[in-house]
Amino acid sequence: AKIRPHQYKLVAEFTPVGLDPTDTTQWRQTELDLDLQEGAIVDACWIKPIHKRYQGQRFAHLLVTLSSPEAANKVIRAGLVLAGRHVSVRKNLAEPLRCSKCQRYGAGHLAKECPQERDTCGTCAHSHRTADCKIQEPQQYHCVNCNEKGHAAWDRECPVFLDHLGKLDARCPENCLQLFPTGDPDSWVP
Repeated sequence: AKIRPHQYKLVAEFTPVGLDPTDTTQWRQTELDLDLQEGAIVDACWIKPIHKRYQGQRFAHLLVTLSSPEAANKVIRAGLVLAGRHVSVRKNLAEPLRCSKCQRYGAGHLAKECPQERDTCGTCAHSHRTADCKIQEPQQYHCVNCNEKGHAAWDRECPVFLDHLGKLDARCPENCLQLFPTGDPDSWVP
């Protein structure tokens, strides 16, 4: 058995891409600026891999991991100054998992364990990889989850996604809170 301390993940939105998230000296300075305990910022990485960025992209979202809910709440309230720019920060909310091979929510597996032989496109529901799909018109999209035309399997307005999100929020009520729950009564406000 291995015991891992609980970590609190935040999303720093629209961070300048010139930032090096592996540079620990900037994180130590951020801890000092926000009066956080040394080592409160455990890790930081880009959400989307660098090689998938658009040419000329100037901003991206950064995933920042903190060691305590109090430190995470302080960062959410104050935001961060990254690469000379004030950046808004929010909780990284739990969302339903979707297999990127069969495109199903709540299937109980991810792509590498998917029992389906062939890939299903998340855009048109045909038998090819989503990255290879040629359809670009939203009215031609077809959702494999709800079997409706007009949106793709990855659409955040899909009724199946919203149903799974509602069930997840019911199981994880802290998803509906702006801050991580602590002894501070303000952290329990939705």
